[in-house]
Amino acid sequence: MDILAAMDEFDLSCLSDAAALVDSKLDLLDERAQQSTDPDADGIYDRSEYLAGFGIVACQTYITESVSMSGRAKKDALNFGPRHGCGQSIATLIDAVANYWKHVPEWKQPLSGRPKDTADLIDSLGVDVDSSYVVMNALYELVRPHQPRVRHLVPLLAQWRQDLYK
Repeated sequence: MDILAAMDEFDLSCLSDAAALVDSKLDLLDERAQQSTDPDADGIYDRSEYLAGFGIVACQTYITESVSMSGRAKKDALNFGPRHGCGQSIATLIDAVANYWKHVPEWKQPLSGRPKDTADLIDSLGVDVDSSYVVMNALYELVRPHQPRVRHLVPLLAQWRQDLYK
């Protein structure tokens, strides 16, 4: 096995572990939401949103590591791999959702520049960045018809990386 393949295997294993950790907590929160009379007021959905963001950022870290090893410009590299039904690459959408989660508290209205570009990408999924639970809704749109879990992004990112290195 060459060094690039070994690094890919290691990175993918780490991402899978992070996804499993996040998804197990999302499963528990789903159970709590079903038992709650008001999961929104109880903060259960806010916790799910936060954890989903953590998982999406783990995916973005995998993307960033892969791009840096590829020698390609990030903007070009994001266009490889599987595409969502909206026409955007999955990697581009994941990167946008991760950036949203990390930076939305800094955004000033009206949006312009990078925040506007990020919001437009998320909007292409049919998710309004001015609504509640943007990250969970984006995750749902990214992996549907599957349950909104980070693990469903892992094979899509593995395919993206394989296409990137061809």
